Amino acid sequence: MRRTKTPREIEIENYLRDRIESCAGLCMKFIDPGQRGAPDRLVVLPGQPTFYVELKRPKQGKLSAHQERYHQRLRERGQGVWVLWSKEDVDAFIAEVTLT
Repeated sequence: MRRTKTPREIEIENYLRDRIESCAGLCMKFIDPGQRGAPDRLVVLPGQPTFYVELKRPKQGKLSAHQERYHQRLRERGQGVWVLWSKEDVDAFIAEVTLT
C-alpha cells in the first residue's frame, strides 16, 4: 500500500501565489515586525479588498494561539482573514472572493 505524500506548506503557498498572479493580483509576503501570529500573505485582487491569508500544511498544520489572536483582531476590524490548508482551499478561496 502506497501512501499519498502530504504537500508541504510552501507548496500550497507557491500555488496560491501562482494562482493570484494569474488573476492579475498581488500575493505579497506579510511580515509585521515585533508581532507574533501575523498571516503569511496579503492578497490583492483587482477591484477587491485586501485579504489576509494564513497557509497551513494539510493534516499536520495547526494555528497557534498567537495566530488565532492576531486573526481575531483583524476580523474585529472588518478584515477578511482566510486559513488555507490545501490547493483545493486555494481554488475555493479564489472562486469565492472573485464572485463578489
